[in-house]
Amino acid sequence: MAQLSNRAHCLMTPRPTEYVVTLRPEPARRDSTGRTPAERLRMALKRLLRSHGLRCVSVREVNGHSADDESSDRLSNSESR
Repeated sequence: MAQLSNRAHCLMTPRPTEYVVTLRPEPARRDSTGRTPAERLRMALKRLLRSHGLRCVSVREVNGHSADDESSDRLSNSESR
């Protein structure tokens, strides 16, 4: 039986299932520990990867961006690596 080339193998390998989740922070701008919603999201995404093997491949803010919250910029930059 002839071996398949790498290209043919890649074409036959099914893509992993992807899920779309929409999150909305609770009304408080910061939680009791002083973390912003972007910081809490980053912590949650780390937990999903480390504990459950679910890697975030895309993050985007939908309803605007606060100019004084640079942690959301750090989140976007760190997730795009």
